[in-house]
Amino acid sequence: MMVFIISRAPRFSPNAEEKDKQLITLIKEHLHQSGCSTFSMVEDDVELLVDLHRVDCVLSMARSQQAIQRLERIEAQGIPIYNSAKALLQYPTRESRLKRLKKAKIPVPPYRSFEKDGNQRFKYPVWLKASRLDTPGRHVKLFQNRKELYSFIETPQVAKIGSFSVERHMVGQLMKFYAIPSKDFYRIYVAPQTNEKTAPDGNDWEEIDHLNSANAQLFQYVKDASRAFNLHFLGGDAIIDDKGVPHFFDINDFPSFSPCVQLAAKTISDFLISQEF
Repeated sequence: MMVFIISRAPRFSPNAEEKDKQLITLIKEHLHQSGCSTFSMVEDDVELLVDLHRVDCVLSMARSQQAIQRLERIEAQGIPIYNSAKALLQYPTRESRLKRLKKAKIPVPPYRSFEKDGNQRFKYPVWLKASRLDTPGRHVKLFQNRKELYSFIETPQVAKIGSFSVERHMVGQLMKFYAIPSKDFYRIYVAPQTNEKTAPDGNDWEEIDHLNSANAQLFQYVKDASRAFNLHFLGGDAIIDDKGVPHFFDINDFPSFSPCVQLAAKTISDFLISQEF
């Protein structure tokens, strides 16, 4: 079996480039050990790919619309792509993903698209985020009041980004999840505290026990969120409030699986090998 692997461009993973590389390296190792062949390239070079007759499937972390649209054309030729380009094109913005979560009856923070005319009113503090998921860099910032927010929006480097969304700041415990739904792979990690403007160090995260009945509803929300997007591999972030309810505010269509990278890499490899081409 020949697997074509597309890595995410560094501009889309400013804080996780090495983690992405580690995941891909481990996936390749597992595939090679199972007798599979691989070749890879960065998503910016996907347009150069013309010879597809040897490819059995594509494993893609691509984020740019140009790459995903190219992959959609490849997918239309009958070559399986994981994650599906067609599925990714359905949810290109933060708002579209939050709307999908809400439709699946999964709690999300109050949110809306941001309009630059200055007439909107928000209950502060709020998070301002680049709306499109293919926006290079990490454009997420917390604001305590209207003056701070609009002063930031008027800066030249921000103005060129285009569209933004605004989400209500939620107080609680930060949670991350990682999922490979077809393999019943679900991992949830919580941070010790989340009231700071930056997330805690990765070494401080604690895994939630899925066998504990008290966590059953939490895992059910994660499973429902995973299945809502029809993606093969995904992750996400949520805030668990003081009543134990998680409010999902981010869906990552192909995370680096950093807290569980060894097991995730093997599970992804097993998934690819188990497919019939």
